Amino acid sequence: MPEIQLSIDDIEKAMQVIDSNNNGVIDYTEFIAACMYSQNYSEEKQIKQAFQYFDKDESGTISKQELKQCLQSEDQTMTDEEVEELI
Repeated sequence: MPEIQLSIDDIEKAMQVIDSNNNGVIDYTEFIAACMYSQNYSEEKQIKQAFQYFDKDESGTISKQELKQCLQSEDQTMTDEEVEELI
């Protein structure tokens, strides 16, 4: 894993955000909340990336044709019947 370089400013900003009761320390519940937020953000980002993979025309929706295009690409070799059954 690459080493991450943080400045004093970065650390102070993180402390201010995580220390929700402003007592100058990060307690257990604040730490857990920050970890959960980080995990949720990461999961949301992955879900958005997956959606964007299927939303070829960037319309904000996934059409039957776009889904079929993805499922019958070089990586996926589903037949027309399999795609229809899935849909």
